[in-house]
Amino acid sequence: MGPNVYSSSEKTGLSLVAALLVVLLSFGISFAEGVLEGTVKDATTGDPIAFATVQVKGAAKGAITKDDGSFRVVGLLPGTYVIEVSTMSHEKKTQTVTVGDGAPTRLDVVLVETDAATLDPITVYGSARQVDIETSQSEARIDVKYEFKHRAINTVADALSKEAGVVEVDGNLFVRGGRANETKYFVDGLPVTDPFVGQNSLEVSFSSLSELSLLSGGFDAEYGDAQSGIVNLSTNEGGTKFSGLIKFMTDDYGGPDKTYYNFDNLAFGSGGPLFSKDLRIYVSGEGTWTDSYIPLNNPQPAQEVLGITFRDRMNNNYKGQGKLTYLVGGRSDKKFSVEGLYSRADYQSYFHAYSRVGYWSEENRHWWFEPLDSTYLFYRGPEHLPDVTEKNSTYKTVWTHSLSPETFYTVKASYFQSNLQQSVLGRSPAQYEEFNAVEDVDPGNRYFVIQGDYPRWQDYTTKRWTARSDLTSQVTPAHKMKLGIQADYYDLEMFDATFPSADRPEGFFHDVYKVFAWGGSAYLQDRMKYEGMIVNAGLRFDWFDPGIRATRIGNASLASRLFPPQDVSFGSRVKTQISPRLGMAYPITDRDVLHFHYGRFFQLPNLEYLYQYLGQPIDQTNSIVGNVFLEPENTISYELGVDHQLSDHLTLDMTVFFKDIYGLIGTQNQTQGSATAVGAQAATSYLNKDYGSVRGLEFKLRRPLTNKIGGSIVYTFSRAAGVSSDVNQGFLIGLGRQDREPIREQPLDWDRTHSVVANLILSDPGVWEVSTDWQYVSGSPFTPETFNQRRIDSDLINSRRLPSTSEVDVRANKLYRIYGREFRLFVEGNNVLDRKNINTLGRAFWPTNDPLYEVYYTETGQLGGAYALSEVSASAGHELIPLGDPSVYQTGRNIRVGILVDW
Repeated sequence: MGPNVYSSSEKTGLSLVAALLVVLLSFGISFAEGVLEGTVKDATTGDPIAFATVQVKGAAKGAITKDDGSFRVVGLLPGTYVIEVSTMSHEKKTQTVTVGDGAPTRLDVVLVETDAATLDPITVYGSARQVDIETSQSEARIDVKYEFKHRAINTVADALSKEAGVVEVDGNLFVRGGRANETKYFVDGLPVTDPFVGQNSLEVSFSSLSELSLLSGGFDAEYGDAQSGIVNLSTNEGGTKFSGLIKFMTDDYGGPDKTYYNFDNLAFGSGGPLFSKDLRIYVSGEGTWTDSYIPLNNPQPAQEVLGITFRDRMNNNYKGQGKLTYLVGGRSDKKFSVEGLYSRADYQSYFHAYSRVGYWSEENRHWWFEPLDSTYLFYRGPEHLPDVTEKNSTYKTVWTHSLSPETFYTVKASYFQSNLQQSVLGRSPAQYEEFNAVEDVDPGNRYFVIQGDYPRWQDYTTKRWTARSDLTSQVTPAHKMKLGIQADYYDLEMFDATFPSADRPEGFFHDVYKVFAWGGSAYLQDRMKYEGMIVNAGLRFDWFDPGIRATRIGNASLASRLFPPQDVSFGSRVKTQISPRLGMAYPITDRDVLHFHYGRFFQLPNLEYLYQYLGQPIDQTNSIVGNVFLEPENTISYELGVDHQLSDHLTLDMTVFFKDIYGLIGTQNQTQGSATAVGAQAATSYLNKDYGSVRGLEFKLRRPLTNKIGGSIVYTFSRAAGVSSDVNQGFLIGLGRQDREPIREQPLDWDRTHSVVANLILSDPGVWEVSTDWQYVSGSPFTPETFNQRRIDSDLINSRRLPSTSEVDVRANKLYRIYGREFRLFVEGNNVLDRKNINTLGRAFWPTNDPLYEVYYTETGQLGGAYALSEVSASAGHELIPLGDPSVYQTGRNIRVGILVDW
């Protein structure tokens, strides 16, 4: 099913409702009955006093003074009032004032400072409320500094994978059973997700962050273009004094034979005032260099700096941030910031078929570990794998202005760019050594490659410009309203060559295009309080235009398959959707809240599904052609939960959730009429055709670190089912690899039924700390296959399960104070029990597509893949020769040591 499309009359009605709400908002802001305003200053110095309490006796109203000593009280009925003004350091003062119903009434107060010697000591006892009794959404707020210092958590992905509803499969995060691309990432409210592939690309260092939160359900109307999760990253800004941190970690203990994975990590961050207290700066960065637990057998390039040799590793990752913040007039309610963030990852993937290093004789058609004669030439398989570089950056400005204690607005603008390049040894497509799937494999072992380059060259760039503005106002004591608008512009450029060579640089299949697209959104949200109940109601409108040029090319593609073209006018191109949101929170006590949320969530498909191979020659069996007319995907979500504060330091949160997902992207052969008709071409295309559902329960028991002990237990039960885990399923059916479409929902590839994360921290504050994390996840489903099976039986898809995974991580800190600064020495262990957890059944070698990983596991229960002996000798019988692919396992034990200085 596709997403709901509203009629023009419904849209008109919605516009009238939105306009009425805006008028009511304006009315609430502008026409309060009486206003009292003024300043509070020190009687001796004349300086303004900030944070003074101004209380209107008998009216249950008041205000707190700002940095400039000003205050404003609205909503007063005409009459005479007693005003009491006080601070902790000044004598209390009362004055009588008469408030009218016209112009604001002015009241300026001076306070006399109290002699501190005459004050009696005051001891205040209490505990912070651990439960937010006004929220109706499922939000995990991650204390970045706490995680960074206390636990074996070093990246955003590490932190998110420990939260309820999140599972990690093969390096991808899945939130509440949704696909990996259904979670979107934002930095200070601006998007940093690559819209081309639909997943996070910009990586932000923990040293750059002040706040990290995950919305896994029930998010309000201000969030859109996401079906499963919202990750909010808030970056640090300089304070009134310089502060910062430096952290270094390594698993290198003195030599190449005294290391685990040759891992080094350096992170830093520092900020404070620049030239004046009103202009502040914060800069941070991080570098990570590591080899893998998989032996790549490929020497990395080296550089020499000041006589010291630095050698690249298999994975090299860099992150950086710089932020300037200016307080206009020294006031925190008028703030302007400019920021840039950058990340880069250089890495090389592992394919077991290319792991062979030895000698090959073209004359003898034979490979061996050493040269048997002069015809044997050295061959190193890993050198023929592509090096991948991902570069991502965003530059943004944010203006925040508080119009009053009740109303503020923000204006934001950003430019985001993502670039991915992959090539073998930096060669151009015309320089590739041609790969032949038959001739370039070892004839004595029809699996290992002994000639040719991995047949893929790619370079694509995504650019996105975003402008956004939001207004928030406490219109009345019962209504807090928020509205906003956003506009986006996309620029996408792609060059992708498969099987390139000197004779055919563009390859047998190539994808080349440059397109432009537009989009935007608007929303209105109201938080209402009524007789103890909080209702969060909102409405969101989204639109997207794939561009007139792409639409015309898409029509040409349809015409080549004998389909009638579609209209290319603006009204027909634009995809629109309206998303209602309704959440309720009912505080049972000041420590208990019952919450419910209903929402419709829409999301644009990955833009690669719109533009892939458009305008390129269509091959009947090997092309999946993009569909520029795709509609947004649609999720209808419900959740019900209860938060309970069991004691001053212990909270319990239980939530059940239900999701029905429609219009998921799939593939299907799209040819009308006879494939042999004049001008007709056959191809598989992307369509809104798949659906799924998710049911689950989350249980969170947390205790903050107090009285030397802290920890948490997070349990998730989830069943994610659908008709397809792979968007390419229809393509496989067309190739004859699968018999038919499934007729019922089946477990999805990332369905991990049970997940438990338990954390325990023991601490002697200021002396030592020990933190332990245990994570257990039930096994992923897989499809059994048998030897010589020609096609997959759709009824058996994901009918069996892999073993569960389990991992124990430990972090031990020894704390010191040096010159008043905190200094930590620590030891961090990942997978300290060295559990052999299964990553996947194996990574198939794509060009030959014949590793028989699933067959080998189904028939023997052994991991690592195999090849068929019959491929070597036609007379051979049913026999599988093991390959021993190490990539089927996750990372083993790794012990690191490090230091962290915080000031």
